[in-house]
Amino acid sequence: MQEILRLLKADSGKDFSPDKIAIRPTSRACSMNGGVFVDVGEGARAGNGLLPEYSMVFGPDGSLVCYLKGIDPKPTLGRSR
Repeated sequence: MQEILRLLKADSGKDFSPDKIAIRPTSRACSMNGGVFVDVGEGARAGNGLLPEYSMVFGPDGSLVCYLKGIDPKPTLGRSR
């Protein structure tokens, strides 16, 4: 968990509380039996369909396999669409 929090802080500059992080084993859901799926953000643990702010996949050896950053829903002032 500490490594995940460190990665998130380095990328986002924000501190996420552990209750905003869901860690699920890859199990037999994919060919990476033994890894974990990690979703971060509001509702990550609730399973209510909200898109996570971050999604990561770690392989069985602990290496980062996939790192996805969600879309920022708050537009920046002055940015054209």
